[in-house]
Parts: sequence; C-alpha cells; structure tokens
Amino acid sequence: MTLEVDSQETRELAAPSSSAGKNGTSSRERARACFRPSVLVVSRAGDAGAALASALAGSGARVLRLRPRSARPPVGAGGTGESFVSSLAFSLAAAWRLVELRREVDVVHVEKASLLGLALLAPIARFLGLPLLAVLEETASRRGESPRLLERIVSLARGHVASPHEAEPSRCRDIYERLLARRPIVRESGNGRSLPLAISRENESPTREPERAELDVSYVVPVFDAADTLARSVACIVQQKTARTFEVVIVDDGSRDGSARVAAELARKHEGKVRVLEKENGGEASALNLGFAAARGAFIAIVEADVELDPGWLDECASVLEREPGAIAAGGYLETPREDPWIARLAGYEIERKFATKPRDAKHLTSANVLYRREAWRLAGPFDERLRNASLDSVFNGRLVRAGKRLVYEPRARCRHHYKTTFPAYLRRQFAYARFRVHNEVLDLYPADRWLAVHVALSALAAAVLAVEIVALPFLRGSLFAACAASGPIALGLALAIEVPAALAILARTHDPAALLYPPVVFVRNVVGAVGYALGLLLETRARPRRVETSERPRECARVPRVLVVAPLYHTDRGGLGRQAVLLTEKLASLGVRAEVATRNMRGLPRREFSPRVKVHRVPAPRPGVHNYEAPNLENFLTSLAFSLGLVLLVIRRRREIDLIHVHGASLPLLLVLPVAKLLGIPVLAKVAAAHQGLEAGDVRRRYGPLGGALAFLFARADGYVATTGEIARMLAKDGVAPSRIARVPNFVDVEAFAPLSPEARAIARRELLLEGRVALVASGRLSERKAGDVLVRAFARARSGTSETPSLLVFLGDGPERPKLEGLARSLGIEESVRFAGFVGDVPRRLGAADVLVLASRIEGFPNALLEGLSTGLACVATRIGGGEEAIRDGSTGLLVPPDDEASLASALARLIRDEDLRRSLGEAAARDVRSRFALEAVAPRYLSIYRGLLSPEERE
Repeated sequence: MTLEVDSQETRELAAPSSSAGKNGTSSRERARACFRPSVLVVSRAGDAGAALASALAGSGARVLRLRPRSARPPVGAGGTGESFVSSLAFSLAAAWRLVELRREVDVVHVEKASLLGLALLAPIARFLGLPLLAVLEETASRRGESPRLLERIVSLARGHVASPHEAEPSRCRDIYERLLARRPIVRESGNGRSLPLAISRENESPTREPERAELDVSYVVPVFDAADTLARSVACIVQQKTARTFEVVIVDDGSRDGSARVAAELARKHEGKVRVLEKENGGEASALNLGFAAARGAFIAIVEADVELDPGWLDECASVLEREPGAIAAGGYLETPREDPWIARLAGYEIERKFATKPRDAKHLTSANVLYRREAWRLAGPFDERLRNASLDSVFNGRLVRAGKRLVYEPRARCRHHYKTTFPAYLRRQFAYARFRVHNEVLDLYPADRWLAVHVALSALAAAVLAVEIVALPFLRGSLFAACAASGPIALGLALAIEVPAALAILARTHDPAALLYPPVVFVRNVVGAVGYALGLLLETRARPRRVETSERPRECARVPRVLVVAPLYHTDRGGLGRQAVLLTEKLASLGVRAEVATRNMRGLPRREFSPRVKVHRVPAPRPGVHNYEAPNLENFLTSLAFSLGLVLLVIRRRREIDLIHVHGASLPLLLVLPVAKLLGIPVLAKVAAAHQGLEAGDVRRRYGPLGGALAFLFARADGYVATTGEIARMLAKDGVAPSRIARVPNFVDVEAFAPLSPEARAIARRELLLEGRVALVASGRLSERKAGDVLVRAFARARSGTSETPSLLVFLGDGPERPKLEGLARSLGIEESVRFAGFVGDVPRRLGAADVLVLASRIEGFPNALLEGLSTGLACVATRIGGGEEAIRDGSTGLLVPPDDEASLASALARLIRDEDLRRSLGEAAARDVRSRFALEAVAPRYLSIYRGLLSPEERE
C-alpha cells in the first residue's frame, strides 16, 4: 500500500479585538495568531479525513494529510484477516512517511486510531520528539481495544488520547498548542475542569474536585508496594495531637504486594476517617492528582507510605500557614532510622545534610511530608504525570515559586523516613531524578546543590577519562603510555577525594560506619546521574517545538536572537582578541541581538557585569591576572580546562535563554561545549582569527598526528566557522569542515577611535612623546617569538645605517617574554638609544597617531588588529606577506609587503619609508580611506548578524 500526501492551503487568523494594544490586538492574541502548527493528519477514512484536514487548515494550521492512494475503503469487517493485513500495510506505510516528513511536522494527529497503528506510530513519534494526538474510534471498545492500553501506548510519545467529541476541529488547535508547550490536557466535564475519573471503594462513584472544603485537612497517601510500612504511616497520621478535623485518602497505584488489602483493612478500622482509591499503575504523580481531586480539606498534606509523622507534625505545619498568609506550603525535617539498610541510611544522611543548609523560605519541599493550601493545586496545575515518580514535587513547587508564592521549611515538624531501596534501585531512582531534572526551572533546590553540578561533572569526567584510557592504552607506547596510565587513577582519585569531607562529616554526626562507603557510592551515583541528565537534555531537545521559519512569521512575532558570546578574554585592554569581542558584541547588541558574554574572571573586575546592552558572566578560573596562553604548558592547559568546565555548566544553566553560541577562538572551550550544545540543540559558531597555536581548530591533523584526526572530527561538528583569512579557511577545509559552513569575515577596526590626528593634535602628541625631529616607527603587539622582534631590530639597524641623514626611532608598544632578549640585541647592535620599549600603554590611538610608520614583522599571524589600527590611523605600514597582512594591504598602494623572516627586504622597505616623506603620506592617506570602506566595524557587524540568522533559520542562508 502506498500513501499520498495532501497539502492543505492555510490562512492567517484574524486576531480578536478585545484587550487590544496600539495595533488593535493584545500580545497574547498576536502570539496565538502567530501559532501555526504543522500537523500531519493520518486517516484511513477518505471523506472524514478530508473534512478534518480542511477544517484544521481553515483554523490556521498547516496540514499534511496521509491517506491510502486508493480511494477504496478498507476491505472486510473488523476482526477479519484481510482487514488486519490492510491495517498493517497502512500503518507501516504511515510510519515510513512520518520518518520522511519529520522535518516538516510539529504534531501528529491520528484520526480513528487503532491499537495496531498506535503501536507503530507512537514510538517513532517519541524518538522524533513529535507530540501525538490520537482520536479513538467509536468501535474501539467493541473490538476489545482497551482505552487504558491505548493511553499507555500514546504516553510513549508524550501525547494525548481523545474521544471523537473531545477532538472537534475547533478544539484541536488548543490541544496542539498545549502538547507543543508540554502543558497538561484538561478534560471538560459538567462541573468544570476535572481529571480522568477514578473509582472509590466506598461508594463506587466517581471522585471529582470538590467545590468547597468540608474538612480542615486531607492527608493524601500515595501507595505502591508498601504493605510493610503503610499501617504504621496511617497510625501516625490518625494519632496526631490536634483538634483539627481530617481525613486520610489512600491512593493505591496498582500495588502488587498486598498493599490494597492493608489499605482496605485500615479503611474498615478507621471508618469515616480513611478512604481508599484504587487505580492502575501510572506513577506517584498520577496518584497524587487523583488524591488531590478527591480531597475535601482546606489543607492537603502529602505523606508518603514509608513516612512516620511525629505527633505534633500537623499543628507545626498548619500553624505556619495560618500565621503567614503569604505561605502556600510548609514542610518538615526527615530523620533517617538507624535500622534501615545501609544504602537507605546513606541516602537519608545526604538528605539530612541538605536540610541542614536549607533556608526557611525554601525553593523546594520534599513530597515525603508537606502541607499545602488547597489553592496550590489550582495555581500550579496538576502534577506532571510524565515524570511519574521523579522530580514531580520539585516541578510542582517550581511553578508555585515562579507564581510568587512562598514555601516554608519548618524544622520543628519532624518525621522518620524509611527509605526502602537496594543499591540498583537507588541508582535507578537517581537516574530518573537526573533524567527529569531538565524539566525543573528552579535547579538549586537546596544551597548544598550548588556543588552538586560540580561533583557530577568531575565524576563524569573521571569516568570518561577511565573509559578512554582503557581503549587507548593498548595503542600507546613510552611516555604517552605512562601519562595515559596515570591520568585515569588521578581523575578517579580526585572525584573520590572531593566527597571525603562530606563522608567524614556524616561519620562524625551519626557514628555510622556506612558513611565510609559514601565517596564510592556518590561517585557511581554521579556517573549514572550524568548519563541520565544527558539523556534528559537529548529527549527534551527532540521534543522541543520547532521554530517557525522567519519568512513565515509576522514581524511582531519574530524573536530577537539570543546569543551567548564565549570570549576567554573580554576586555579592551587584553589584546586584540579581547577588543574584538567587546566591540563586536556591543555593536551587535545595538543592532537588536540579545547578547550575553561568558568570559574568564579577571583581577579587579566583578563576577557579573551589566552594560546597558550586554550581560557579562565571568567564569571563575585559576590565574585571574594572566591573560595570554601562548605557551602550551600544563599550567595554561589546566586554566583553560577550568574555564571550559565552568562554561559548560553556564550553558546548561542558561540553556533556555540561548538560541546560539558564538565562540571567539576555536580551542578547548569550543571542544568541550560542542557536545553539550549538540545535546541541547543549540547551534555553535566559532571564530578562528589567530594563527594556529596550541589546541586550536585548523591544521590539527598535521600538528597532532594520530590524535589530530579525532580532534579534527570533533572540531568539524561545529555548525559554522568564521575564518578571518583565506589561509585559515583552507586549513579548516583540510580538517574536514564543509566549505558551505565556513564564512570569510575579516577582523574590523573602530575607525572612530583609530582616526588620523589633526595636525595640531599630532604636533602636541609628538612633542609630549619625545618624537620631534625623528621618523617614528612603531611595532604594536605582544613581544613573543612569532612576532619576529629580533628580525625587526636587526632590519632597523641596517635601515638606520643607510639613512643616517634622517634620524629615526623604533618604538615597541606592548610587552612579553621576548623583551629582555630584544633589549640585549639592541645593545649589542649599538642602537639602544634608538629603540624604545614603552610596555603596555593605554593611549594606543594617540601614540599611533603621533608615529610615522607601523611595522609588522610577524612569522605567524592571523588577521592582525594592530595592522588595521595602524592603517586606520593613517600610518604608512610595512607587513609580512602572511595571514591577513596581504589581505589588508594592497602592496605599493596602501602599504608595503615583504616576505617573512627576510631581514634584507624588511630593511630596504624601512629605509625607503624613512627617506621618503611623500611616500609615507600617500600610503597613509590611501590606507585610511581603504580601511573605512572595507574593515570598519559598521561594515563588518551586519555580516555576523546575517550569519546568526542563517544558523537559526537555514532557509535564510546566502
């Protein structure tokens, strides 16, 4: 069987006029008008499917419809073999077409869904991250297809099952919007909104959310396989020392160990106080939703079936809520019983450590024991049933906190928590917590959690190092073998050692020898948690609603690009890379980009800075006073690694505020942030501006031997590169980066800051800088070996000897490791009086404006900022014919080019400029005009904005 795809024409919705703004519509209405989901309608019924598709298209949706190519209706009656074969063929063809059309679809709508079709489509939709709406056939129950079973299958795709009357075309668009926004679907009933019905064992009648509170307190006790602790838990509830009226609602979540029988006995024993609700197993979240819907109290307490409350627990919590009207919930302290298994004790001790640092106004209260006001469920909505048993309470509490409500921690309300678990079950639970952590907007639930991300990252890194070591050791020899063999144990030891202080603190407080097992247990737990968190990010990314293409959005709905700029150096006084990052980011912010910056901490600067348009996060890293890492030594590597790990944590924390990551410098930070960005679905753009040194993208295959192939493969995963020179672009292409993902954008210069001085200002500057009567040659930049300062000093000595009639002076602006060597060379050549070392200076534009010639004698260079600054200032420039030098200078027209490391050619060019004032003037004037037209910041910044838009909307790429 084959399928045809019908594309339905769409039209824009006319927004209502109520609550209108200046243009006649409110922002909410404009947002809803902009919402145009792309819906794939799967239907075997010809006329009915066509009518549905037409109705959806008329409501503003973009519709693709899958239907059998033949107009003939399905053959045979329900249950026949021929009908089964026909249904199977259609379902397989629909699944295949769904995979083919995955990039064009936001929601899958299955009309008249059958068990067979959903069993094939739901897992595929889940893998592709597409929500699914399944509309049941009227005859589904008659064919023996349980609606409960169908709901369980559809839940795989995070979808929704609806009956035909619930999924009228007029309501579908709202359901699609809720599915894409991952909000719960609430069914309508005659008495208002309610959850799916459940059966009470008392009266066999449906339970719904009551209209008013009939009691003071309702205890909701979710139960799953807790037959051994349920009776003690309910006894502690009933024996509370309080005058408040209460009830206990036990919700059995499909227990298999006799919990239902124990609950029934408790209901008979405490008749009128205890009610029992039964349901199929769907997780603690669904059990709590059912219990909240059935509760009749003004306050609703959650008490898990393995918790024993102290006699005064209720009055302590209730008095907080009665005394503080702004509080929405109150929770107490959990004690760890010593008779529990060792792993349960360790888990409990860790929770107690978190409680010890918990502020009174908390961000989270554990669902083991908490008392809510009744309106909390109305404000926050039901518990997210997709989370089942993990993070459901933190997500629920997070909604309350974001709604401006207070959660109060009351340590005097105490209880004992019998945490029943085995070590594998403990790991499974921690995996689930980490897996669903991405759903929680309030990540720092406790102050102690601020270190949790660091511990998890270190443990995962140690595990990764060990895994790589196991794979790589057989192929290594000599020193590499020794280094690799030592790195694994060192990383493991560090990951274990960081938990030793916590273990000792637990041991001192509890005197329990099980505390000595805490470091290895936490290490394994952290590794499992890291895997779960990565999986959660991946699945969240796949399920994230796809952006509407820019070309299809009305202007008022277009979202400003949100870019995280990663610049290890971000300061105008920290070299060319830092200046470029600052100027470009500020300019892009003025063009409408919402930019944030991640950079290294620097001595004397605040941790966070807020300019009028840009927020700066300074990531802590060692050696805050050092700002250059040319030497590839271990100390520099560790500093860069610390910054890179901090950057990864920042990206994870800010993931919902980032559309694009722009990295200045394609080195270790790019290498570590790339896999995280891929998991998060955030495109990454890297700018390669400098000559290649250390661990940097470009030519790594040649420089790193066998390891270079792996590095090149990783670097090539970036979504885009900006190469400032043609040489860099060729190196990136050689390392496997597709040419279509390499953009050629040169460096830029602030032509207003580096403008030629007026004759009066120039005369004053030359007099103050002691340059009068001499031709001043300036070399601006860091004094390192690759800048070839020794070649320049010797060439200047030769040029000076040939132009003795014209006094000249060579000035080095900048400092670096080569300065002592250059000073000694000048003394040995007898020209120390004509060579001046100014060191780091803050008035570079003024010093350049007072000079006559700029010299760049580099052996290795990217696109030198110093050269652009000299050209913009109107200096006659001499540069070596490498990197950006030959792209910035038109030889003989705007400057002079010489071969690198050619002392004679450089000396000849310098002598020529020293002697010929007219040549200096003509080259300088032409250079200033050329730079303003080709390399001004105002000309270059819009090209980056175009690249951003191309990465965020591939259809817009040039």
